[in-house]
Amino acid sequence: MRASTHPEKGDAILWVLLAIMGIVLVYAVLSYLQIKSLRRASIAELRSMYNGWIQEGRPTGDPLKKYMEGRNKAIVPANRVIPVSGTNYVTAFAMEPKSGEMGTLFVTTNGQFVWVKQSRPPKIVDLKGF
Repeated sequence: MRASTHPEKGDAILWVLLAIMGIVLVYAVLSYLQIKSLRRASIAELRSMYNGWIQEGRPTGDPLKKYMEGRNKAIVPANRVIPVSGTNYVTAFAMEPKSGEMGTLFVTTNGQFVWVKQSRPPKIVDLKGF
């Protein structure tokens, strides 16, 4: 008996599978980089709002409302106390991240960033990995 093998078909299928795996890998890497970039953009926006607030003398009440006029509507004043690892952090501003992740990013009155996700305890944001 003679076995009917078509190495050309086997090679073609292998190349198609490798191409599909390559496309999936590229998509995953690009998605990861996009999320990381959007996270950093959120931090940059919060940092800018925080720095301006500091330069204006940390306004509260009506002066804060005036400071917020014409600024990014996605960032809101947030006067909350968030406990993280036994330390209480007082927040100044908050926003939902541009990356679409479920949670809230806060900047504290001392310039720390805190990530709060409903299903996990709050954590200080490591700016190198966020």
